[in-house]
Amino acid sequence: WVTNASALQELNEEVLAEDVHLFRIKPTTQRITWQMGNDYLFGSEHIVTPNEPSGMAIRYYLGSPGRDSVTVTVRDSRGREMATVRGPAEAGLNTIYWNMRAAGGAEGGAPWGGARRGPLDQWAPLGDYTVTLEAEGQRLSRTGTIVKTQGWTIPPAPAVIR
Repeated sequence: WVTNASALQELNEEVLAEDVHLFRIKPTTQRITWQMGNDYLFGSEHIVTPNEPSGMAIRYYLGSPGRDSVTVTVRDSRGREMATVRGPAEAGLNTIYWNMRAAGGAEGGAPWGGARRGPLDQWAPLGDYTVTLEAEGQRLSRTGTIVKTQGWTIPPAPAVIR
């Protein structure tokens, strides 16, 4: 098995003594996958294993079950809200994933103003993001970084010659 064990490596007596702890966030790669008509026509002789869920893994610890829901907010370097995700309020280690989509992306128009350029506009730009966990009356923040994009790419539209 291959997994991200960074939260377990960071877990110690000090963390276990806290009511709420937000673990460091591993630098993340955006994985852009498309399912074309023939992507899975490989036959039954090929082993297929699932990847870790696509998205930025945000892990936190709660010393006891939360009375209220847990909220994680992701903001870009300018402070613009990219996403708000509700997480489990269970005692112990918890994980949620931010899908790294830009607020107002594919379905809401161009995320950064101006006209949409194509399907990749929905992805948040590479860079640093502030991830804020709100739980049990505490507010903790860490930096999460999108370091690269991997997968299908779409070439720019050819220039129109007049």
